[in-house]
Amino acid sequence: MLISILTIPSTKDQVENSSPASWNQASWKLFYDEYRAFVFRIACRFVNHGPHVDDLVQDVFLFAYQRAHEIPYPQYTKTWLYRVTRFMCLDHIKRDKVQQRLVDGAQDARIGHRVERSGERLVQRELIYKCLQELNQKQREAIILCDLEGMRSHEAGEMIGLSPSTFRTHLMKARKNFRQHLEKISEQNHAR
Repeated sequence: MLISILTIPSTKDQVENSSPASWNQASWKLFYDEYRAFVFRIACRFVNHGPHVDDLVQDVFLFAYQRAHEIPYPQYTKTWLYRVTRFMCLDHIKRDKVQQRLVDGAQDARIGHRVERSGERLVQRELIYKCLQELNQKQREAIILCDLEGMRSHEAGEMIGLSPSTFRTHLMKARKNFRQHLEKISEQNHAR
């Protein structure tokens, strides 16, 4: 019993040199602490800082725990976590749209509560998220990965399964469309 306890990784160096399938609770805590902010940022950008972000992050790490043998640790962990987070967020968005249609159909009412928020930074963040939601999925991912997460185009392209040149094309179109949406929203706000 003592030998098995000594071989289970619990420090960061030991964790990096072992398979996630053999980790103990302390190892998983180190993994969670290292990647939580990354998963949280990705989830926020997909679901616009909604109330479900923490649940989505928890679901991603639960999925990672259940599929520990599949995690390509440490080489491609971020790529794997990005894909899982993306899948779960897209699934959440689809379910949310279906639920919203059901609510709208049943109540036949418009839901549009506007909450006043202060702070220029919060307004800018909301504006960015609003513009991101106007882009198609590939363009949104291109902006998120390169411009918000600071990844290089070849890394981001690999992460979502595109060649570097195809990814750069999506990124170029995404930036152009993002600017257009930003200008359109700015014009609407100045007209008020």
